[in-house]
Formats: sequence, C-alpha cells, structure tokens
Amino acid sequence: MAHSDKNDNTAVCWQYSDEFSETNLHLLENDILSDISFAAGEEKTIIRAHKMILASRSPVFFAMFCGLLKETSTVVDIPDIKPDIFTLFLKYLYTRSCDTNENTVTSLLYCAKKYDVPSLQKICRDFLRKAINPVNVCTVLEESLLFQEDQLKEECISFISQNTIAVLKTRSFKNLSSNAVKLLLKDDALNCKEIHIYSALKEWGVCACHRKGKIIPSAESIRDEIGDLIKLIRFPTMSVEDFSKYVAKDLVLTPEEKLASYQDIVLGEKVSGYPNTPRQEPTTLCRVMRFRSITTRNRSKEFQYDCIGFTVSGTCTLGGAMFFRPATSGMVTGKLIVRENKDKVLLASDVSIDFKIGMTTFDHLFSPILLEPGKIYYILHKGKMTGQCVKSYCGTDPEPAVDAGNVRIQFKNVNYSTNNTTVSTGEFLGLFIGVKAKSGLGTLN
Repeated sequence: MAHSDKNDNTAVCWQYSDEFSETNLHLLENDILSDISFAAGEEKTIIRAHKMILASRSPVFFAMFCGLLKETSTVVDIPDIKPDIFTLFLKYLYTRSCDTNENTVTSLLYCAKKYDVPSLQKICRDFLRKAINPVNVCTVLEESLLFQEDQLKEECISFISQNTIAVLKTRSFKNLSSNAVKLLLKDDALNCKEIHIYSALKEWGVCACHRKGKIIPSAESIRDEIGDLIKLIRFPTMSVEDFSKYVAKDLVLTPEEKLASYQDIVLGEKVSGYPNTPRQEPTTLCRVMRFRSITTRNRSKEFQYDCIGFTVSGTCTLGGAMFFRPATSGMVTGKLIVRENKDKVLLASDVSIDFKIGMTTFDHLFSPILLEPGKIYYILHKGKMTGQCVKSYCGTDPEPAVDAGNVRIQFKNVNYSTNNTTVSTGEFLGLFIGVKAKSGLGTLN
C-alpha cells in the first residue's frame, strides 16, 4: 500500500486499506487532523494525537476530553512518561499492536494502568510472566509491587521459593528495595538453608552501603543499612556449625545477640527474639499430569465451572495448576479457587488463558499452599469464553492416581463441575506439587 507524506495531497492510496489499524497509524505518524498534543518526558517532547481515537480506547482519556472537568489546554503535560514509551503506547491504542520487549514492558504497563487499558495490561503481564528467570525475577517482583500487580507478585515469590539459591546470588536481589527484601524474608517456603539467606542479606547491606558511597563499609554501617530486616533471619534454626563458622565471626550481630542465639540453638531457650520456626524443607516442584493424551471439544461461551477433587498421601505443597488452552481464536477469562474440605478457601486468583498457535497448555503458578493427608482438596475454575473461541483442548486417557516423589495424588469426581470435568476427562491437565527435594517424577528443576 502506498503511503503519502503529510504535506502531499496527491497520494491518497493509504485510505484504500481495509484495516483501520493501518489507516489509524498513518494518521498518527503523519499528524493528519490531530487535535491534541502531549508534552512527554522531562524534555517535553511534543507528540500529537487525536481525541476521538484516544477517548474511544481509554476511559481516562474520555474523561479528560469529554468529562465535566475536561482538559481545556491543547497541550497535556506528561512528565512521568518518556516520549518513546508514549509513542509506543499510542501506537497500541491506534492499532492494538506494539513492540513489547524487556526494555519497554514495565513502562508500557505503567501507561496501561495510568490510562486504564486492560488489554495492554494483560499483554505486559503475560510478557513479564513468561520472561521470568533467576536473573530478572527480583526486578519483576519490584515492578509488581510498584504497580500493585498481586498475581504477578505471587508468581515471582513462588518462582523465588523454587529457585532461591540462584536468585540470592543475582545482582537484582542486591538491588531490591527494603520492602521487597522484607517480603521475601517473611516467606516460609524459601528453598535453601537459613545461613544462605543471612549471607545474602549481608551482601544486600554491603551493596546498600556502596550506593551511598561507602566503598569499604564497616560492620556497623552494614548493620545500619540492614536495620530491622535482621530480625527476620531465623538464627535459632541454624546448625551450630553454620552459626559458628559464618555468623559468630562476623561483627553484624552484637556479642549479646550472638550469645542469645547460641542459647536458642544449643539449649532451645528461645531468648534471642529471632524467629525460631524453620522454613519449609527444600522442595522439588513436580508436574502431576492427569492425562496421557490431548483432544479438543466444543465449549459454551457462558460461564462454566470446572472442578476436580484430590487427596495426597503425605504432606506436600500445591504450587500451581496446568490448564488447557482454547483451541480456537479467543480467550478464557475467570477465577481459580482452591478449597480445603469444600468450605475453606485457600486461594482465589484471576486467570486469563489465551489462544496460542501450536500451544495446548497454560501454567498458572502461585505461592505454595500446604497440603496434608486426610483432607480433600478442590481446585475449581469459573471461566467464560470470549472472542471467536468455541473449542478448547481437553484430556483423555486418564491417570486417576499419580505419584510425585513419595507422595501419591488421588483425583476424585465432584459435583461442582458444569463443564464435564471428571477424573476421566476435562480442562485441568494437572497440578504442580512440591515434595521434599529428591529426584522425582516430572520435576521442573
């Protein structure tokens, strides 16, 4: 398709496109009929746009241009958004397409939340979720706290719980805010020895000193930076050997704190004031698959309930669920609920599962939930099909009972399902089960 320059009135072939996204983008990029300007970033770079398109894509822009307190200026200052990011954001509003990468995703998420654009928020969340690895998970965690993305926060914490030692060694951990470090130190499921957590916190304190220009910080300076975070280290749960070799020789604790901790460790006197509850034993996250084969089936667009019950033969954790994706273009949106003995809700979180060419399943991770033998657990998904979605993948050739390490998971039929999810078929492919760290069936590590 030929394109015209904004000053060339003779070439009009761009209007022939059948795609609104193409003609909208041409209007944006060539300042044709634009009626509003934005001064972006500290440099106040002028970016022109169209009120009608912005108001049609964002309730915030609609209120800005059409509300009772509508904007009267022809130039809107947005010093909190860089020009290149705002340009990408506008491109999405005009075309529903934008180039998201690790350098732009968090800034685009900020724009999407500021101007209330849920579809772009989802794109950014999905990108961050899929990009999580030991090197960047702390950065993603920090962003999830900044933007109040609770589900993404839980997924980061769950990932860190399963990859603790690797994460604690990263530069991104050392650059975390004190609030984020506090959140992690409170986690009962960190998958390492307590001495590793203490050493990582001390390194975090050293880096905090470096950021303030203290190149060779003293033990006193390190302790000052750590502050009350030291109270979250579970010194009484350390072995005598670890405490003597790595903590007693440091000057981070006072002599009185060291003596009290020794009394806790050796005599069990509980006088130090430090937490004395051991963290969860190191675990391996296993994929517990309900089916050997996958097929497709038609689904109603109305809200459907998929539910399966299960029991466990030994103490373990539930760290996530595996869903089947839509088999045709569209999305399934809804809520995942985990219950204990029908009435006690252990988890309720939003889930959006989109169609992906060549992909049949979707992993939804969350912070580990303790599971115990003698109880029946129910995992339920209330979902609705959107878009052109009329089919989903589902399981066949069932496995009613599956082992994860030395724990057996037994699946059970329940009467909550309205979408034919049973032990023999259905939408849940399986579960993520955390067991004591041994080589086990389907481990993620």
